[in-house]
Amino acid sequence: MPQIDWTPEFKRNTTVEFDRLKLKVGERARIVCMEKPTFTFVHTLRGPKIVDGRANKVIKKRKDGTEFADWDMDFVGRPQCLGDHGIIMDTGMDPKNCPVCARAQESEEMSAPERRFAMNIIKYNTKADGTPVTPFGCSAQVWTFTEGIYNKLYAIAQEYGGLVGHDLILGPCEPPETYQKFPITGGARDLWTSDDKIKETVVETFKNNKRETADVETACGRRVELRWLKEDIEKIRNRWRTAHGEIEASPTAKQDVDALKGELDSLLAPPPVKVESEVGAPVEERVPETATKTVVKDDTDGEKREPTGGSEPDDFSKLLVNLNL
Repeated sequence: MPQIDWTPEFKRNTTVEFDRLKLKVGERARIVCMEKPTFTFVHTLRGPKIVDGRANKVIKKRKDGTEFADWDMDFVGRPQCLGDHGIIMDTGMDPKNCPVCARAQESEEMSAPERRFAMNIIKYNTKADGTPVTPFGCSAQVWTFTEGIYNKLYAIAQEYGGLVGHDLILGPCEPPETYQKFPITGGARDLWTSDDKIKETVVETFKNNKRETADVETACGRRVELRWLKEDIEKIRNRWRTAHGEIEASPTAKQDVDALKGELDSLLAPPPVKVESEVGAPVEERVPETATKTVVKDDTDGEKREPTGGSEPDDFSKLLVNLNL
């Protein structure tokens, strides 16, 4: 099998990379909608969090303030549904074409597909309170949102006769940041039309940085092959079986790493040296002392690794030779 190098031609782009609109807690933002949203059906996959071989329950609060005990859940992924959109629109799911829909029909471990939306927007550079900075600046981003946000935008669109080309005021963002929960109101004016220079900046930024429809759709949920989707389903099923005491959990990732580290330390440790005393005493095993190495220090990071010089070794054995282990 041929070796490869750490150079751009060998890197595969398996994911679509783009700037997403994401507010920090307490942050406000001003944006302009540049197009109508795209949507697709996705499944939000969650399973019980397994810690030390057990699934635990936590106390949660309802909207009315009352408390209840429920499983502490882990987010597993948000894949696109493999079902036919027409069938899903008519019946709510497509168990014939999507294994997650099929599992959702059999068990509460999975949920039916839900619509998720995304669209290209321009985000103005603003201060923490949402007012534009000087000089003017902006960036092209992709905003993904849920059915609830869509309903809010729908109401604003009825008032304005549409949203394309109109400013929206977002925030302040409420905790926790993960939920991206914030109020949305229509701007009293569309900032990007207030000045010819600002208008040119916004239009050029959008023109040169907008994402194509296929990429925007990917922002809603990841595209996955059938085999990977089935693997996620099995992973979640095993977590629930562990939670219900039907099976024992496999070792945690930390346990696996600790075991591997111990094995690696054993392999790299120097062998003991046998030394016989002058009077024929029993053999004593000693570990040779490690040679003293020069350590480089600087004012910022403290101790640094010993400089090795030369280019990066292309296999592990050569690395060990260079380290004099």
